[in-house]
Amino acid sequence: MGLGSDPNVVALDDNAFLNSDLYTADEKALIQSTASAYDDSSSGCIHFEQVGSHYRCKCDFSRLPETSPENLYEWSTTIHRWTPTSKADGYKCGNYRPREERFCMDWSKAADGTYEDYATGHCTGCKSRNTNMYLGTNLQGDTHSCIRHDYYDTRTFPANCYSAKEKDVAGVQELECEYCDNGFHMTQDANGLQICTANTADVATDNRVDHCQMNMGDDGGLLRCFQCNTGYVLVQENGVNDVCMSAVWTTTDHFPGDYEYFDHDYSNCRRLWKSHSRYDGAYPFVDSSTTPLTVSQLPVCEQCKYGYEQGRYDNKKCQRAQLSFRDTNEKELVSRKTDTDFQTIAP
Repeated sequence: MGLGSDPNVVALDDNAFLNSDLYTADEKALIQSTASAYDDSSSGCIHFEQVGSHYRCKCDFSRLPETSPENLYEWSTTIHRWTPTSKADGYKCGNYRPREERFCMDWSKAADGTYEDYATGHCTGCKSRNTNMYLGTNLQGDTHSCIRHDYYDTRTFPANCYSAKEKDVAGVQELECEYCDNGFHMTQDANGLQICTANTADVATDNRVDHCQMNMGDDGGLLRCFQCNTGYVLVQENGVNDVCMSAVWTTTDHFPGDYEYFDHDYSNCRRLWKSHSRYDGAYPFVDSSTTPLTVSQLPVCEQCKYGYEQGRYDNKKCQRAQLSFRDTNEKELVSRKTDTDFQTIAP
């Protein structure tokens, strides 16, 4: 059976949809307008901040912020999702930073743990996209830039290191690791540079955060982790070692509109900030092992992991970013066409 004659596929194919008699003209117009509103629906937002009755998208640090009034999202209390208007007009994190700045993975924080403003803060760590990156000063003299470690850079890039940073050693800018690869923790070499050493079974001897995917260096005697392994979520508290906590909170109720979900996996969230003033006597931070719990007691994710976006106005659900509203449908069409081709050539 070809794609054109399959009634289950006809609405997914644009030409077949327009020529079909399965829908009225008004229904077709409504479906098309909804698809257009949600096209390129992934926002790339890692967090939302409330502005009046609407919400502004906070993008990852490789993108430029946009704060104009029209770039606000509206949460629908009827469908319990962002409205089509939000998806059409809301800010989608499409403005990349100039050149090497778009590799920024983390941003500077104030003394209380809040991220600093884009205008006054700076990049503090780089993401690696299948190449070695380090944080340093570029040829234009811009500090805190993410730079590609290329063939012409004679400095040795630290082994087993996700991304590095420059450090002055006797007037020479050397490279030391900033985030170790999974399975490694931070130690120092004879020159005082951070290097990555394979984990052992003894977490205390390694002086590392257990279940951490990207261990960092010692911070004033405190253990630091940038991101935890799947199944765990990073919990940060001022003046305390970082902790990779079990990422699943089980509640006795569910979010409106998500009737089957009582387990809430925060593995896609990079950071929970326990010291935030939102957690008080009336709304305390609760560990994932606490029972019983309701969804109102779930923690707020401060930042989704790279490749994930925030799906709720209250910042309690990081989900994998998709390219567009039609992405799933297009994959389904390709799958069915492939199956049809195989059936056609099969003996």
